[in-house]
Amino acid sequence: MTELKVKFTKGFAKRATAVAMALCMGLSLAPSGLVANAATWEEQDWKWEGKLSVSQETVSVEAAKTVTLTAKMDGVVPVTPTTPTAAEATPVTPTKVPGITWKSNDEKVATVTANGESATVTGVAAGTTTITVSAGDETKTVAVTVTAAQTTNPPSGGGTTTNPPSGGGTTTNPPTTGGDDKKDDTTTVTPPAEKPATVTVKKVALSLNGQTLKSGSTLAATYSKTYNLKATVTATPNKAANKKVTWKSSNTKIATVSKNGVVKTKKKAGTVTITATSTVNSKVKATIKLKVAKKAVAVSKVAISGNKNMKKGKKQTLKVTVSPATVANRSVTWKTSNKKVATVNSKGVVTAKKKGTVKITATSKANKKVKKTFTIKVK
Repeated sequence: MTELKVKFTKGFAKRATAVAMALCMGLSLAPSGLVANAATWEEQDWKWEGKLSVSQETVSVEAAKTVTLTAKMDGVVPVTPTTPTAAEATPVTPTKVPGITWKSNDEKVATVTANGESATVTGVAAGTTTITVSAGDETKTVAVTVTAAQTTNPPSGGGTTTNPPSGGGTTTNPPTTGGDDKKDDTTTVTPPAEKPATVTVKKVALSLNGQTLKSGSTLAATYSKTYNLKATVTATPNKAANKKVTWKSSNTKIATVSKNGVVKTKKKAGTVTITATSTVNSKVKATIKLKVAKKAVAVSKVAISGNKNMKKGKKQTLKVTVSPATVANRSVTWKTSNKKVATVNSKGVVTAKKKGTVKITATSKANKKVKKTFTIKVK
């Protein structure tokens, strides 16, 4: 018996052993169509099956900077060609594993320089592109974002400043496979600098008890009273951090103000100015003057707002405003001129009964001489 000596590469041992045994026994174990004339059964006739993988699916790199990618084929198995066929032909064992190719879909944004299983991507200009990695019938893509070149200043005392990639830290690519010769490709990627948003504060407005106060105006106030001022800031971007204010009293002996706009008057007559200033732009502010006295603030005006047209069977709640905003007693009594057309309860809820016109009157409880009439037409 003739001794057969065959050198196998790792991964093909089992298949090669079976072939060797068949040859030694003078048997043909290869299925019909899987043998071919050696002269025509070339390397390119073979196909390969395996799994292609890349170290990263997305990368970000600064223009004129580079980042290293790696790729590898796992579980590579040769698939015997089906043609040509010849009963006495001897198979030719393939020796070349399919090579890995790299290609940039837009070299105006980024280029790629291949070196077998690794490749160097170089940022050219800000934009996005795709790097296509191929091996045999396997294809993978890597999304590449190129950012504008950044200026890096060294720290005081010398040395080099390295900007971390997006999210911080250093991007480390998996080591290249292949025997004991393994290396760790470490690439530092510089992220784009984030420009702080420009904040614009347009206005600070004050209100008290739902009434908007004109900045710089004067309101009557009473000894030992509490007034809850509210500041509304109009700013861009419309974020809570841009709408904060600081409060200040011009004379704490007359009245104090808390960080939340709560004003407390003292038992001392005089005029005090309360100021709300934007924390973003100190030039934008609003003020209100309180003229503090022992005498209670008198009601000067009652106003009503609501829908002047109603349908039979419908209801609405009228809104009443008693001025000035510093009045202690802002309660009113309600009255209808015709209960058959519409009724009104103590909370200002009007119920339309039938077609017609009705007058709803709100009278100040603190000063019955101050009242307001609201006309509604029921359809």
